[in-house]
Amino acid sequence: MVAVGIDGCKDGWIAVVLNRDARGARAHFVKTIDRITDVVLGLAEDSVIAIDIPIGLPVSGHRKCDLLAKKMLEKRAGSVFLAPPRDVLSASDHKIANERAHAMGRPGVSQQMFALREKIFEVEEWLPKSPCRVCEVHPEVSFRSLIGREAAAPKRSWAGMVERRNALASIDIHLDGAGPPASLRAAADDMLDAAVVAWTAVKILRGEAMRIPEKSEPGYEQDEMTIWVPDVA
Repeated sequence: MVAVGIDGCKDGWIAVVLNRDARGARAHFVKTIDRITDVVLGLAEDSVIAIDIPIGLPVSGHRKCDLLAKKMLEKRAGSVFLAPPRDVLSASDHKIANERAHAMGRPGVSQQMFALREKIFEVEEWLPKSPCRVCEVHPEVSFRSLIGREAAAPKRSWAGMVERRNALASIDIHLDGAGPPASLRAAADDMLDAAVVAWTAVKILRGEAMRIPEKSEPGYEQDEMTIWVPDVA
């Protein structure tokens, strides 16, 4: 069984592949999400792919999982984007998206969030082709579980990079051997995020992760609108 962690980068996607023991890290760069299937060709059906991208968009309001993730992070809550309703992200341009958001009584959509829609819809189209189960994961929530607290420094800072790299090294996940093109196409934070997302996939495989919200919680709507969180208790 294999665990795969996927994170978006400027030119495409970075995938980090681990075995069930969270060892043997391999990193891959692909231009489109559809090529992830080539990376994990022959993957067993009981494997897990975890990805840092919203899976499932609300009709209105906010996704419960996003609000819960923000609450878990507190100081790093800004790293969690509130996924806009589908009708907002489906707009032909940013101006129309903002108009639709305002008509719903929501704040405007950032340029960064609007640009992310291409990857959101790309993953949505790819999901039926996935060779195995796909779960949504948020890297900062996973690092919080791995470190035992929120990361002390922003992930794009030198201190933040070292902190997260050391946390991964503490569980024997090393990315030093990641060669090109992955090492050339991914920013440091993209690679670290993909690695911790892969670790979360391992935890899901082992039955050592929970999803927010849980089915028993108010606000649970459908299975795909959840974020998986490693359980380190």
